[in-house]
Amino acid sequence: MKLPVNPSCGNELSADLPSRRTFKYWGFISYAREDEASAEWLHRSLERYRIPRRLVGRDGPEGRVPPRLFPIYRDKEEIPASSDLGSVIKNALRDSHSLFVVCSPMAVASKWVNEEIRTFKQFGRESRIFGLIASGEPNSSSGVEGEKECFPIAIRFGVGLDGQVDQTKPVEPIAADIRKGRDSRANAKLRLIAGVIGVSFDELKQRDRRRRRLLFSAWSLASAALLICFIGVWSWQQLRITEQRKQAESERLAGQAELSGNENPTELERSALLAIESMRLEHSIGNDLVLRAAINLMPRTVSTVRFKAPVPTLTFSPDGSHLAAGSQDKTARVFETMGGKEVSRLEFQGPVNAVAFSPDGRYVAAGSGLPGLGFRIQPAATVFEAVGGKEVSRLKVQDAIESLAFSPDGLHLAASESKSVLVFEVLGGKEVSQVEFQGQVTSVAFSPDGRYVAAGSQDNTARVLEAVGGKEVSRLTLQSPVVGVAFSPDGRYVAAGSWDKTARVFEAMGGREVSQLEFKGPVDSVAFSPDGRYVAAVSWDKTARVFEVVGGKEVSRLEFQDRVNVAVFSPNGRYVAAGGYDNTARVFEAVGGKEVSLLKFQGPVAAVAFSPDGRYVGAGVGGARFTPGGAAVVFEAVGGEEVRRLRFQHVVSATFSPNRRYLAVGSWDTADFGAIGNAAVEVLETVEGKLVSRLECQGLVTSEAFSPDGRYVAAGIEEPSFGAGAAAMVFEAVGGKEVSRLKFQDSQVVTSVDFSPDGRFVAAGGGNPPLGTGAAIVFEAAQGKEQWKRKFRYLVQSVAFSPDGRFLAIAGGNPLSRAGTADVFEAAGKKEVSRLQLKDVVSSVAFSPDGRYVAIGSYDKTARVFETVGGREVSQLESQGPVVAVAFSPDGHYVAAGSRDNTVRVFEAVSGKEVSRLEFEGAVGSMVFSPDRRYLATAAIPTEGGLMVRLDLLRRQDLTDEACSRLTRNLTPEEWNHFLPGERYRKTCPNLP
Repeated sequence: MKLPVNPSCGNELSADLPSRRTFKYWGFISYAREDEASAEWLHRSLERYRIPRRLVGRDGPEGRVPPRLFPIYRDKEEIPASSDLGSVIKNALRDSHSLFVVCSPMAVASKWVNEEIRTFKQFGRESRIFGLIASGEPNSSSGVEGEKECFPIAIRFGVGLDGQVDQTKPVEPIAADIRKGRDSRANAKLRLIAGVIGVSFDELKQRDRRRRRLLFSAWSLASAALLICFIGVWSWQQLRITEQRKQAESERLAGQAELSGNENPTELERSALLAIESMRLEHSIGNDLVLRAAINLMPRTVSTVRFKAPVPTLTFSPDGSHLAAGSQDKTARVFETMGGKEVSRLEFQGPVNAVAFSPDGRYVAAGSGLPGLGFRIQPAATVFEAVGGKEVSRLKVQDAIESLAFSPDGLHLAASESKSVLVFEVLGGKEVSQVEFQGQVTSVAFSPDGRYVAAGSQDNTARVLEAVGGKEVSRLTLQSPVVGVAFSPDGRYVAAGSWDKTARVFEAMGGREVSQLEFKGPVDSVAFSPDGRYVAAVSWDKTARVFEVVGGKEVSRLEFQDRVNVAVFSPNGRYVAAGGYDNTARVFEAVGGKEVSLLKFQGPVAAVAFSPDGRYVGAGVGGARFTPGGAAVVFEAVGGEEVRRLRFQHVVSATFSPNRRYLAVGSWDTADFGAIGNAAVEVLETVEGKLVSRLECQGLVTSEAFSPDGRYVAAGIEEPSFGAGAAAMVFEAVGGKEVSRLKFQDSQVVTSVDFSPDGRFVAAGGGNPPLGTGAAIVFEAAQGKEQWKRKFRYLVQSVAFSPDGRFLAIAGGNPLSRAGTADVFEAAGKKEVSRLQLKDVVSSVAFSPDGRYVAIGSYDKTARVFETVGGREVSQLESQGPVVAVAFSPDGHYVAAGSRDNTVRVFEAVSGKEVSRLEFEGAVGSMVFSPDRRYLATAAIPTEGGLMVRLDLLRRQDLTDEACSRLTRNLTPEEWNHFLPGERYRKTCPNLP
């Protein structure tokens, strides 16, 4: 079918169309899924047909006749249920010379076929639409057999300027016809090809016949040679088809993996396993992102101790070396945090409901029993040595112990026994107070000074009592039982969780309520943050929430799949760990609620605890009494590879030392009226965060660079006030002693510094942003003596020496004119050897290890690689935001580009193919590859301030190995058959059951 051109279709969409010589595809096949067989035949026929040699190269209406119509685009996947075609389909239509439509009643009913035709017409190429009638009756829509109409409405009518089908402009479509009794398939194919290349059908058919006769003769004379060629072509095509199938299957599995993780977070392991299977077929950005997201949530387990029954209580020792756990299998055990080696065990006659470490870590208290059954199962409250298990004291109790707490000085132990709160001396077990309640006491807690005990009871009260004597000092009465209480760190407030669906905070002295947060279900657990600003609470309404102590404003919430049992704050207050009946333990950010870790178990999580250093979380698995099986599991608190989070008020820049041991950071504090206060450049140990040196500056520190041996740091400084002058300085990395300083005359800022490979010289670039002028200076690192200087008509944003010291790259631009430049000069003679002009400011520059290439990042949202000598561009990668940092891998094969869209994209330097994409919480400041290219260390500036240092795996095998080390299972046979039908079952991770 060939339609006349509709001039109204030449709208704004056609303005950016490629020329006829730059189309990516010769055709786009649009079809309904029911016509897939016809579409597949058409696709195969068009791509395989060789145009007669005498026609090839002839000038036609559409340019020179090609030897083949290859490639032809055919979408082989279902279009998602969305309101538009999506960018992939639109781009394919834009890049296609012609549109082939498989016409049938099913195509008429297909929204997407009609939308593809309409979109193609908008591009102003209505004359390049060709139809193939597979079934139905053409032009029957207005008759009694309207349901047999085979031409979609967008073919039968024109498209207006607004992009909509205009039924007042009918079009007479003409199409090739492969229905029974019509055109043969061979003729139909030739009619379509003739229309595309602009020759008559008869001419093409006659030439095709002559060519076939010649081919037959040639085949008769050289059949063996042609057979070999045929086999080669067939093999190539089969290989191509196999690769296409692998790619399609990989994309499908990646989509299923992403869907599994997004729809149900508890299926994180399945998501990771599907991503691994997708990656084994073909490594892509899609499966790379899904697998990284799963790894960043899956923590690494460091120890697991199995019990014969659920573990409803556990706690870390004060030094974090041991974990005490109580189980319904009637044992209390203490084991090493790392490895899980048991160091003591105490057996009881009933289930162990509570355990607590003494403040010095020497002792463990354990309480056991079943409420109301003390006459049959002997309850107990026992203190024993943490290592060895020797009993120290046994307290006299008459009923089950549900909660225990040591006083801060370790001299007393508070216990809830049925309807009483008891306080004992730890050594000797002498009772010092007892207070009766009207209902069962569910929880107890000591005040930070040890003078008071808070208790919650099923008599609907939360009370504060004197530890010695038991005198009541305050009471809060609620509408339902109180099941959780906690003291604030300063002892001023008490938090209470109640089955009246509220979490409340009241004054310890007097009982005045200060805040309340309402839930949709009973509240079981409450906990104060270490700074006393927030309270975490969990509920049967499947949420864990954090709210402000004063005012009760909610600041974060994490949704679970079932009732949540318990929540605790990390020692630094940044995270909250929670466990629930959906068999998961999760860690999330206290402010904001971002989930950072998720671990799934075989039973409910009844208890969680942070280690004192905040690195690990302990989880007690199995929440219901008498449920068979349980465990105490220790895992890393944060699943991702975050190395260190450093606290600063404002971070401007950061850079790694060559060996990644140190990090230089430029920062400043806010002074009065928002002005810059204390500005400094600091050197810290990357892993431990220990301060190595600090040098205070009179102006803002904008850039840093380490010398090749890591001994010195160069820093660029912005002038503190107009006219003061910017400067570049060099100081010792350890100790911070200043070595040299060079003032930039008539400049306001030094934006970039870099050491020469031998460490003798420093290059510094900067200028005057308001004027759009700049300069680059090379000076001696030891004395600060200027060697040479060059002025530019743009602000210099980045400088870099080549690895051999021969060249110096200088890049920047004018923010007002949005023009950017990257220049390469001979370092000694200052002769320019290459220049690259861009449409926006160049922000960063880096040489490849062999010096052959230069990578640049630009505000035009691209990272580019060009040849050092000559300036020929060899690759380009687009980002979603300005690219502010670039770095080459040690082998020069890859480039990492950090963008203000909070990502780092890693791509092949020569081809530009993106191989990995890393996502961050804030802007990327600096990157460095490990020598073996296994890791990329990144310093990012989170949105809330400070500096985050992260280590990410890059290689595919390392990613899959890391995922398998964190997973606990493989795909089940049922899951395998569902997601990989037809494939023989095998273990995705050989190390797992």
